[in-house]
Amino acid sequence: MLCRMTPRCAIDPAWLGTMPRPLYLLVSAVLGLLVGPAAAYWAMTKPTAVVQTMADFERHIRSELRQQGDGYRAMIGDSITAVAPDQVVCGRPVIRVAYGGAQIEDALQDLMPLLVGSRPAALIIAIGVNDAQRRIAKTREQLLADVTIGYRTLLRQAKALTPHVAVIQASPVGQGQPMGDVFFDPSLITAINGLIRDAATDAKVPVLALSGLAQSDGFARDGVTLDGAHLSPAGYAIWSAVAAQAWQSIGACG
Repeated sequence: MLCRMTPRCAIDPAWLGTMPRPLYLLVSAVLGLLVGPAAAYWAMTKPTAVVQTMADFERHIRSELRQQGDGYRAMIGDSITAVAPDQVVCGRPVIRVAYGGAQIEDALQDLMPLLVGSRPAALIIAIGVNDAQRRIAKTREQLLADVTIGYRTLLRQAKALTPHVAVIQASPVGQGQPMGDVFFDPSLITAINGLIRDAATDAKVPVLALSGLAQSDGFARDGVTLDGAHLSPAGYAIWSAVAAQAWQSIGACG
């Protein structure tokens, strides 16, 4: 497991890492119901492969890039992307350049550098919710200023690799849940999504919202998360549909 919210050397059991994805999601959901959000979070922040250190994570991504060669499609994200259902675009699997707890700064420092020198056909950026953690030791003004600079830099780097870039905004969180509005600040998510929208508009990049996950008050709908943040199978059905729209919006097969 590679996750900014726990030590990066944490070991994920091999039995969980080798599960078929439908069974894996089911086990994650059962963990959330039986032993609480902490266990669900531990399971859901695991990338598809058993990744134990940052070096292992980098080797894993570079291996996927070598296997696919030029013209690959990739998604930059956090745990929601890392454990999302497999995506196949134009007959090729999407590479998930993502790990649990990743923030915009991590995308700039850890994730995008892995793609330098490669030639992707298309990229989707789906990151931002972890920048809305309540525990971040910054003033609101400084945090939003950093998000503005960081996200615009991220878009410039992505467009330097391919003109085909799309953005998915941060997902909503559940009300009254430990990994929901207890851990994340919903007002910050709203503000960050506004900054993401503005940056994408200025960069002439399509931006898609995960509005299907949200109630009218902005909180996540019942049943779409396991713990207030990480998506359930029902939540991933909505997320996957938005991801498909994002790929279509940039002509990923063109």
